[in-house]
Amino acid sequence: MRLQTISNLYDFRVQLPARLLNGGKTISNESQNRIRQANCVVAICLGKMSAVVQQELTFAMQQNKNIVLLYDNQKGKTVDLGDYAHAQQIGINEQTAEGILAQIRNFLTQNTPKNDDSNLLVGGFLAVFGILLGFIFLANGRK
Repeated sequence: MRLQTISNLYDFRVQLPARLLNGGKTISNESQNRIRQANCVVAICLGKMSAVVQQELTFAMQQNKNIVLLYDNQKGKTVDLGDYAHAQQIGINEQTAEGILAQIRNFLTQNTPKNDDSNLLVGGFLAVFGILLGFIFLANGRK
């Protein structure tokens, strides 16, 4: 929720999955709508991935969405996106925030359609993602 509030200050929309609408056991229609509207889907998998997150990522792949997946590489990948071409999977334990952001920037630059707003979109995403990484690193005692 904090990330949504901060992103709204910069006219950049962050939407969280609507998992409680149907008990959280399957992907909700609202989550599907949010994925359809998204420019990029971000998944943070620092533990075992739930079935509903797997459903959301499968739906995102069916919609040809760019996916950024952060995972705890000390625990190993907890998800397999197969050979899906529009995904960037990043193990976060042994990398700096700058290294992670550089990978995401390169991925989005290559996979975002070029138009007048594409640089603004990538820049806004990186700003919000930098804040997200800060939250993750703080929660895990990293600098």
